[in-house]
Parts: sequence; structure tokens; C-alpha cells
Amino acid sequence: GRHRLKRFNDGLARGEAALAMGMLLLMLVVAFAQALLRNLTNLGVGWANAGLSWLDWADFIISKGTLWLAFLGASLAVRGDKHISIDILPRLVSPRARMSMRGTSSVIGGIICFFLARAFYSAVLINGAELPADFAVLTPDGNLHVCAASAALLADSGMDAPGLFCGLRSVFHAIGAPLETPGAMFQLIAPIMFVFMSVRFVGQGIELFLRVSRGEIDDDPSAHGVTGAA
Repeated sequence: GRHRLKRFNDGLARGEAALAMGMLLLMLVVAFAQALLRNLTNLGVGWANAGLSWLDWADFIISKGTLWLAFLGASLAVRGDKHISIDILPRLVSPRARMSMRGTSSVIGGIICFFLARAFYSAVLINGAELPADFAVLTPDGNLHVCAASAALLADSGMDAPGLFCGLRSVFHAIGAPLETPGAMFQLIAPIMFVFMSVRFVGQGIELFLRVSRGEIDDDPSAHGVTGAA
């Protein structure tokens, strides 16, 4: 069971790393294309201005991509035991006490991450329930989301319903998460990664307590930066 959980955790970490690398690559390509098109526009290249107008979503990708990289990196840091920690007391105690302290702090960290996940999820839902003007179709009965508008209403308003986004919106509505904008969907990375970090913290804490109970006191201080520990 322990080995299966480790393999699952390792596979999840590889997926997180691949996702982070993919997002970083996308951000670099988009930022480069945006800068190139701006320079070409300044030089009077006609088609560059049209390309820059098409690339109006670049700032969105860069800002949300930064958020994704931050939380994916934080989750990977927890998995690798490379997160920031205070190591004053661990330098002064025995390996058994150090393992017990690490186990306690890991469990507490997991509980904190769980409540942060709940708080961030609630905030995402509140923010995602708002209907901005860019996604609203004006009807006699008030504003209607572009994905819920009929073809006639869309034709009258001159708006299009983005198929992929509308499909995702339907899925989120079906699972009880009414998110009305792509930005709100991207923000879900925060509560999701907090859940991952919570599970990893608690798992690390339980493993440390089990090792202490079995007398497996082989804590390596250099593994977590405590090079001067006893």
C-alpha cells in the first residue's frame, strides 16, 4: 500500500511538473509574440497590428499563468520537502525529537492548507458568480450570460458564444460550481493545489509518526537543510 501511494504521489508530481513546464513555455511564447508584434507595429508593418489585436488575450494568459506556476511550484516544494521552514529548534534536539516535531508541523500545515483551500474555493465561487459586461447579453428581462443566450439574441447583440468555454461552464454548473468567466476557472488552481498540499503534509506527518513508533530513527538532517543538527 505504501509503495502504491508513493508511486501515485510521484506520478502526480510528474504531472504537476509537466503542467508547470507547459504553462511556462506558453507564457514565454505568448510574451515573445506580443513583444515582437508590438515592435513590428511600431515599424509600420500592417499585419502586425491585426495580429496584436488577435493576441489581446496574452495579458490574461501571462497573469493567470503566473498564478498557476506559483501554486504548482508550492505543491512540488511540499512534495520534495523543500518548502520554507524554521529550523532553529531542530538544530538543538535529537533525531527522534526532530522527527516528532516535523511530523507535528506537517499535520498542522496540512490542516491549515485544508482550511485555506476552503476559503479560496469560497472566494472563487463568489468572484465567479459575477456576470461581467463582456459576457452579458442584454434582454428585455435583464442581462443573460452569452452561453445561455439563444442564436437570435446572439445575432442581435453581435456576440459569439465561445464553444469550449461554454462547455466548461456547463460542466462546472453541473457539479455545483457556477463559474461565469474563464478567469474564475483558472483561479481554481489555488484551492486545488491547497488540497494537494494538505494531503501531502498530512501524509508526511503520519509517515514520520509511524517511523518514530517503529523506532526507525534515521532522520537525515542534511535532507532538510539542518546541517548542524545533532
